[in-house]
Amino acid sequence: MTASIEATRIRPVFAFAARVVNAPEWGETLYNTTTAGRAKREHLSRVCEAWPEVKFTDVRVRKVGVPHTSAEFRDTAQYRGLPQVSCGQRVELPLIHGGSARGTIVGHNASANFEVLFDENSALAGRTGNVHPHELLIL
Repeated sequence: MTASIEATRIRPVFAFAARVVNAPEWGETLYNTTTAGRAKREHLSRVCEAWPEVKFTDVRVRKVGVPHTSAEFRDTAQYRGLPQVSCGQRVELPLIHGGSARGTIVGHNASANFEVLFDENSALAGRTGNVHPHELLIL
């Protein structure tokens, strides 16, 4: 497969700000993902457990720009010995049964692992995985 064909299957990641329309006091939350719809779905899933009355149509999303790397992410990367890594960076995950899956770092979690959004044409197509940073090959 040529690089140009492979590049067409990689969806770019952007930062999106999501908020609940009738709750300005909750503020905006940033999500690094491929579409506004994915950001909206993720925001709804995070707020609906505490506020079950919030509907999908109550969430508003705006595109901010390039992937956002928070101070907390930088702390996690530093803790893991990878201070040069940031959100939006391309990575490859070697798989246990052979092969690999490529994706984009979109965040981190409380386990000090990276959240990786895998490419549509990878073995982990479209999933967001919780990956230990030392399992990743930085591209």
